[in-house]
Amino acid sequence: MNIIHIMINDKKFIPQFIKFINKNFCEHKFLVLDNNVNEKEFSGYKNIILQKNFVNLKNIIQILSILKKSDLIYIHGLFNNRLLIFLLCRYSLLKKVVWVAWGGDFYNLYLKDDKNFKDFIIFKLKKLFAKEIRNVCNL
Repeated sequence: MNIIHIMINDKKFIPQFIKFINKNFCEHKFLVLDNNVNEKEFSGYKNIILQKNFVNLKNIIQILSILKKSDLIYIHGLFNNRLLIFLLCRYSLLKKVVWVAWGGDFYNLYLKDDKNFKDFIIFKLKKLFAKEIRNVCNL
């Protein structure tokens, strides 16, 4: 089974999580999205794909290709708005998605902030994504 984990590079939690998965499970891949990725952080791992965060068409096509080949897609946190928009536009991929909710997801998902239009749109986007996802787990 081809399993991919998509996550932003949170230096506090992600490296330890990847170590844990690699130690206890097999055949998992990780797509780490970060515009300022430091490849030295993840040297020694063959199952990590470092990508910039949806910056151009070539990058988007590469990410789409990776996701189409996957049987299961674990989304770690709803912290990447571009990823949410991308997945909502590629509705066929949502059938394969498992949302791995982190603490910040629970806090931010239901925190309605009407102070500006951007926050309102992001709130609605996360709510729509949460309704469309069939599988949810948390850490």
